[in-house]
Amino acid sequence: MVAAARLYFRGGPLSAPFVLVAAFACVSLLLSIITSPAVDVSVMKLLSFYIVSSSVLLGSLSLANADVTRLQHFFFSVALVVVFLSVLTLPFPGVAFNRNGLGFQGVFNHPQAAGVFYVPFASWLIARVLLERWSFLPRWVLGLAVVFSVMIAASGARTAMFATFLSVALTLIIFLVKGRSSPENRTRAQIIGSTLVMVCLGLAILASGAFNEELESLVYKYDSEEASGDLSAAFEASRGAAVDMHIRNFLDAPLTGHGFGVHREGVGGGERNIVRVMGIPVSAPAEKGIVFTAVLEEVGVFGGLLFYALLISIIAVAAGGSSPGASAMVIGAIAVNFGEAIFFATGGMGLFMWAVIGFGLARARADRGKAACRAAD
Repeated sequence: MVAAARLYFRGGPLSAPFVLVAAFACVSLLLSIITSPAVDVSVMKLLSFYIVSSSVLLGSLSLANADVTRLQHFFFSVALVVVFLSVLTLPFPGVAFNRNGLGFQGVFNHPQAAGVFYVPFASWLIARVLLERWSFLPRWVLGLAVVFSVMIAASGARTAMFATFLSVALTLIIFLVKGRSSPENRTRAQIIGSTLVMVCLGLAILASGAFNEELESLVYKYDSEEASGDLSAAFEASRGAAVDMHIRNFLDAPLTGHGFGVHREGVGGGERNIVRVMGIPVSAPAEKGIVFTAVLEEVGVFGGLLFYALLISIIAVAAGGSSPGASAMVIGAIAVNFGEAIFFATGGMGLFMWAVIGFGLARARADRGKAACRAAD
């Protein structure tokens, strides 16, 4: 709170995402006070989320170009160290596959966490490979894109794979609409051509049946036998049931929801799952799976619309720069919430993804400044 206050008092311009996160917090706070079965938990979670998100959004506006470059070196250095240390666990399968025996978790506590961690970096690199001209693209970018893609595949985390695919696909669409915003980027025709080549290559691999067994094992993984061979049943066995519950609870109270960060009946497991310090709830976990539907059951249609507007504004700011990597990284950090509801989390992977989002927004702002300087010259 003290660190956030330092940013607030510094002042400066307010971005659309900052205004929307404040509006979302205010609306969610009011609704939670009225409807939440555990008001103190909802208020504490909302306050924690607002402090982190607003600080990141403010801080991303105050970074100089040199700071942004240092942050970029920091993030990718951390990611490469994690890859290196994770590979070192391979001789000890009891550690590397300790959680489910299927996915490679490396130094993480679960393969799903490992896969999600790599998403922003894989998205950044793959987008650059597809959207930047080869004459400007350093060859190490292609090598690292392969490395992070392999790490995601090894984790077996379907959420991570889907998030990476979605982030790159949306970035392709965004830059198709924008056209070339920098001499380093490809033209619309080049983007379409390279995309068609990739799609045809993928279809040829699928038609050959070379990896059908591996793909089926990945898609259905350890879901119930009844779900094998049926994508809708596989989704229902993993996250679909939770989504159904979110929608039912939302329809039961579409205007107000049932309280931020809690279940309809309160905190799962009751009071024994709430850790309090001097009466303040400092921990009350609630696993919601997919944040995009969970937010509706928590804060209703008004809070939900503000939440979706916040996401769109964040992506719009990231897409305003000339770097496809920054856009893909931010979208990837958001897209992981299709399987891991960490957007509102303020510790661990959730906090890390907010830091990534802040860096992506700062990178986009720095790129816009460079483009303006080129235009002036």
